[in-house]
Parts: sequence; structure tokens; C-alpha cells
Amino acid sequence: MIKYSRPMKASVSRRTLLGATAASGVVATGALAKSAAPAVGDAWNAVEAVGQAAILSQAVPGMQVCVRRGDAVLFSRGFGLSNLETRTAMDAKSVFRIGSVTKEFTAALVLSLAEKGRLQLDDPLGRFLPSFPVPALTLGQLLTHTSGLSNYTSTVSAQTYLEQSRQDRSVQEMVEVVAGAEPLVVSEPGAAWAYSNSGYVLLGAVIESITGSYAQAMADFLRPLGLQNTAVDDGREVIDGRASGYVAQPESSAKFANAPYAAMSYAGASGAMRATAEELGLWRSALLSGRVVSADSLAFMTTPARLSSGSLPTDDAGSEILYGAGVYLDPMEGRPALRGGGAVQGFVAVCDTVIPTRLTTAILLNVDGNGAPGGRAVMRDLRRAVRDVVAATTG
Repeated sequence: MIKYSRPMKASVSRRTLLGATAASGVVATGALAKSAAPAVGDAWNAVEAVGQAAILSQAVPGMQVCVRRGDAVLFSRGFGLSNLETRTAMDAKSVFRIGSVTKEFTAALVLSLAEKGRLQLDDPLGRFLPSFPVPALTLGQLLTHTSGLSNYTSTVSAQTYLEQSRQDRSVQEMVEVVAGAEPLVVSEPGAAWAYSNSGYVLLGAVIESITGSYAQAMADFLRPLGLQNTAVDDGREVIDGRASGYVAQPESSAKFANAPYAAMSYAGASGAMRATAEELGLWRSALLSGRVVSADSLAFMTTPARLSSGSLPTDDAGSEILYGAGVYLDPMEGRPALRGGGAVQGFVAVCDTVIPTRLTTAILLNVDGNGAPGGRAVMRDLRRAVRDVVAATTG
């Protein structure tokens, strides 16, 4: 079952899969990566070694890793295979589904529409979706997961979810899916924080009601940024370099299977986008440099949301939940950061940015994201290796 959950502070839970054979080794990226090769001698070999080990140990079939500081690419590599059946190498142009990393794109698009006067963050949902059963909650509450709505992907069993997610639906049909969730509401609007894919599906419906098409509005929004491989995904499209997604069969001699079909329309504006690791880094650079939304909108995205009581929300353990609009704000090594993670059938995405240094690490795996210790270890070891190289080369 997809669970677009809080990004992992030190690890991501993933299933292990068969990777490429020892003969295939590490697959370096193409011309783009070559032009962006690290200028620090062999310092990045430690990151390269982690990637190679992940493939040779059969932890994952393939992955992309990109480390970027502002507009400068420090490291960019593809490892393993994009498709195990055709033995297609992973490279910098391989395109992955990114799950809930989609939310920050959706949030930025909503804020952009607000800047144009086409909506306001305190608008009630009923202004745009008058038939929705809870019309009084606001767009700002949907953006910050303080709307009180449940999470439609978690209100059914894992098997039911997999069955339902195979069917393509219109945006209006997805509104009906969300409206039919039981329970629909888990708290009063503004009273508590609860991660809700439902809220972001509804935001996509709001965007569509204003623009005519969520997917086209996103394409128009991203075009000036030069993100050629980042878009709302549709499995019917033939995408050059599309990576195939897999799930683990650790007890089988084959070790892997193709991931179940997932209709991206079922994820909607909560998790339907595709991208590359390099373009996630470019997106973060553009966002933080003011090329995407205004300073006020960026401040809204990157300021932890508070409840109507004025307090920060807390989790069951009493820890503060630091979430802005579409992104977590948990610090990295004591410094302000943007953190995003996503999991969808066959894929895992993580994108972390240290705000003061504009250092972004994006890691994409073509392996299912639910519960694999192998994938968790890969994410942990890659992050640690990147951290050590950056510390060693910057002092």
C-alpha cells in the first residue's frame, strides 16, 4: 500500500530487490553528468562505492543520485539498471515516479495562483467544490495538513487499495473517492495535524476548476524553469527513458517482480508526478532562489504550520511536527532544511535541501517503497557518504 508518509530523518523503509549482476557494475550517467563531474579529485569515490555496493549486493535494481549546491551539480550518477528485462542501463535521463514529492509542486502551483489573484489561501473549499461534504475547510489548511480530513489511501486495506489504484479516474471521480472515505473527517479544521493525501487530491481539483486541467497547469507552471523531464505522469504516455518499477520477492530465486500497475490519476495532485534526480535538484534551486514563487509564498511554504490554537502540532511521541506547505522542515544536522519523500508502486524518492548552503541531495530508487531493509540501508549509507564528502571538501 502506498503510504506517503513523513520523510525519513536517517532512513527510508524499502523492500530489497535483485540488482544488476557484477558484470554490469556501476552505470555512469551520460554527457550531462560528465560535464558536471566533481572538481574535488577522488572525494566522491565514497559515494560511488556505496552505489556500486547497493547494485552488486542486490539491494536495489537501479537508482539515481544527484548532489547539487545551488546551480552547481557536484555529483550525478546513475547506478544499475533502469529495466531488468531489457538490461537497460540507468542514466541521468532515466525518469522515475516521485510519489509524494509531488506535493511541493502542487503547493507551489496553488501559491502561484494565489499570487495571481485566482484564489486565496483562506478561501473555503466550497467556493471551488461546492458539493464536497466538508465545504468550510480552507485551502491553506489543505496545504498544511491541518484540514482535519482523513487519508483516503489509509482508510482501506492494503489489498483494496491496490485494486482501487489500478483504475484510471477523472479528477471529479477522485473527489468522489475522497468524499467517500470512511471516516472522512478525523478532527475539526485547524485543530490537529494529520497527513492527508485526500487534501492534496482536492487541491488538484481546485487547480483544475480554475485552469481547466491540473496536468496542463503544472506543465505551464514548470516550463519557464527548463524542467524537461518533470511532469504529471500518465502511464499511457511513451516517455523516453522511463524507468521500470519493481517489488521484492526475497524468497524467490528471481528476487524481483514487476510492480503492480498503478493509475497515476488515483494519486492525483498528491503523488502523480515524474522527474529525474537532477531536475529535483534544479527545482529546489529555483524554488529557494525566488524563481518559482514570491518571497511571501516561499515563506509560507517553509514556515512550520501552526494549529488554530497557535501551537505547533505534535506527534504521538510528543515531538513537534515541522511541516510547511508540501514539505517537511525537520533540520538536518541542526540547520534549516526542506525534506521531501515519496513512495509509489515500484519507486522511492527522497529530496533533501539544507537551506543555508542550498545543498540538495536527491536519491531515486526503482524499487517498491514499503518496508525493505535493503532500500533503507542504501538511503542511509548514501546520505552518510554525501555528508562526509561535503564536510571533507568544504571544511
